[in-house]
Amino acid sequence: MLLDAETGQTEEIELRHPEHPVHVLRFSPDQQWVAFKLFMAGGLKGTMFIARADGYRIAEQSEWIPLADKLWNNRNWWSPDGSILYFLSFRDGFTCIWKQRLNPETKQPIGEPEALQHFHGETRNVNPLAFGYGMAADRLYFPMSEAKGNIWLAEPVEKE
Repeated sequence: MLLDAETGQTEEIELRHPEHPVHVLRFSPDQQWVAFKLFMAGGLKGTMFIARADGYRIAEQSEWIPLADKLWNNRNWWSPDGSILYFLSFRDGFTCIWKQRLNPETKQPIGEPEALQHFHGETRNVNPLAFGYGMAADRLYFPMSEAKGNIWLAEPVEKE
């Protein structure tokens, strides 16, 4: 469903798959395309797709353009000009931000996905379940968590 924030009206998007739920649907900046993921294997893996949009009607499944692979991919978002699709992926064993360049006219992928930002290590990471983001013309905003701890040493106090 889409909600028009100004009018409060909702529209149902006509996008279904016979076996897998559709997740993380995002319209391109020109509203002519949508990017989305199909949840597979309990939601841990899923292929991302791009499809042409005519208003709220989405192209038939035979016309969907597969992106990336069936690895754990999630949380897609478009560049401001619609020529790149960014997404989170666990393809290198860590949750990192990747990008897929797209043909401006057909949205077919150009080359392989490229790492945009790695978050390898044990202290800083991106939580994909709480991942929200904001895109400006030249910036991507997203939350990160940083885990660190301290070990305290205390001498026991003897009771008298």
